[in-house]
Amino acid sequence: MSFRFRCFDPLDSVVRVLDTARRMNIGFSHLQFESEADASFVLVFSLEETDPHKLNTFLQRIGLQQDLTEEIVDV
Repeated sequence: MSFRFRCFDPLDSVVRVLDTARRMNIGFSHLQFESEADASFVLVFSLEETDPHKLNTFLQRIGLQQDLTEEIVDV
């Protein structure tokens, strides 16, 4: 499952996301940053986890970070 989050401090944000995933024993299959024109960054990642309850808990935990805003993308 893939996710996109906008942030302004990518180094702090990725460390917090990685630490949350590590504590929950969730692996990444893809992780990258994209620089935006407005001095923000987009954190794009895919998780190896398939348990919907665990994914929901992970998203709720990283959603508490003030610098991260989830982007909703129409596919």
